Amino acid sequence: MRWFSMMSLVLLIGLSVPAVARDLSDPEYAHMLDLILEARPDAAAALLDSLEAECAGEPVFLLARGRLLLEDIPMDDADKEETKVLSEAMLDLMEQCIAVCDARLDAGQGDRQTLTLQRGWAWMMRSQAHAIGHNFWSAGREAGKGKRDLDNYLEDFPGDPVASGLLGAFLYFTDAVPEVIQVLSKLAMMPTGDRELGLSMIQTARSVDNPLRNDWRMLDVNVSLYFEGRLEEGLPRAEALHDSFPAYARLALAPALGRIWVPAREAEYAARIDRTVALAKDLAVGGKVKSSLWTARFFRAWGDRFLVGAGASREAFEAIVTAAPERPDWVVPMARLKLVELAAEGGDRPTADRLAAEILADEALKMVHKPAANLRKQLKDAAPTGHVADWYQAEASLLTGDFTGAESAFRKISSAPGPMWLQDYRLLSTVRVAELKALRGEYRSASRWLKKSLKYFSGAFRLDWVIKGRSRYFDELDAQGAPPPAQEALFSRP
Repeated sequence: MRWFSMMSLVLLIGLSVPAVARDLSDPEYAHMLDLILEARPDAAAALLDSLEAECAGEPVFLLARGRLLLEDIPMDDADKEETKVLSEAMLDLMEQCIAVCDARLDAGQGDRQTLTLQRGWAWMMRSQAHAIGHNFWSAGREAGKGKRDLDNYLEDFPGDPVASGLLGAFLYFTDAVPEVIQVLSKLAMMPTGDRELGLSMIQTARSVDNPLRNDWRMLDVNVSLYFEGRLEEGLPRAEALHDSFPAYARLALAPALGRIWVPAREAEYAARIDRTVALAKDLAVGGKVKSSLWTARFFRAWGDRFLVGAGASREAFEAIVTAAPERPDWVVPMARLKLVELAAEGGDRPTADRLAAEILADEALKMVHKPAANLRKQLKDAAPTGHVADWYQAEASLLTGDFTGAESAFRKISSAPGPMWLQDYRLLSTVRVAELKALRGEYRSASRWLKKSLKYFSGAFRLDWVIKGRSRYFDELDAQGAPPPAQEALFSRP
């Protein structure tokens, strides 16, 4: 019935209103995207509003409206129910775009190839919105429809950057991640992916001038960092993007990651995050940008614990708790849990016990009740350890070039028993051992150490994604018989 109503609306519009002058041009779409990445979605909306009289109801105009609405869909919330609700407006617009393309194709109006591309683009945007809300069944089904259109278009226009980027993203993610899409592909006979071809198509899309180029540049960075584990390539590209769009909060997440992995450049990456926070405050950003801003601030605070000191980390987490942002929905509960850990780490057991008890008494913090309860139990019996002092000594050895001493110290932390509030030290120490082994070309052993680190993972950032991707990367280097890196790679000073 909903489809019938939408088609009736399209036909009614087509019969009763003269055709609009034109659709949105490539430069206009690119300008709108730049405004979004400048953290100025209101300006992007004003631009589209100014073109409404000329372009209303046209496919690319509807696609642009949908891209703008994507900024209102929270990407980082743990609870995806509201994400699904907030996706409805964008999904409806894409349904309208598909209906317009279908009607014109059926009537033989307009350019067949262009309408096929636009319909495939709309299907892929619907798939993306479903995937953000973890509705993977619908995401896979609708991406399959988009793939057919994009395959058809690329037969006529091989290498087209827009179609290549859209199809490349599908081919990559349905092969590489997430596992649930791979399972659904087999059960529902949905099209499966091709990681290498997908990567190649994404590279084409980001390298050639096209209206979506900056979206493809962001996609390339995310793939390199979080899924391929190629930090040496991904971080410089992330820095170039951040230089172009320093106010867009999602681009501050890569510096938060680089800060952990490249301790010699900790201050530089921290300054990048702080610059984004300051610019976003000046712009009074909202929506997804604001949510991403709190994500970046959380992981700057998390990194302070290991790179600056417990005092700086505690102050930053307390600021998050005081501000009490609504999104992401996990950021305040996790900040409060980290304050328990910091109190316990500093030997202030009464404060740690009180903070844990306050969490357990608050139903709004239910997502961290279990770890808070476990922390509270361990407070009674945990003996003092040398984890923190050993960590800072190991980092000092690393940064002064004493890699042998650093590896020995990190190994000690990795294997030493201790309470759960010190687990992140074991996680990062195990990662450090892996990277030091990779410096010597011992890629197989490095991969094994990264896999070992995952048993210490406790939900910190997207480190599990990076660790898994980097482990695969080291496995590939081992299979290729690759030599050790020519320089001290991630641990070298700039």
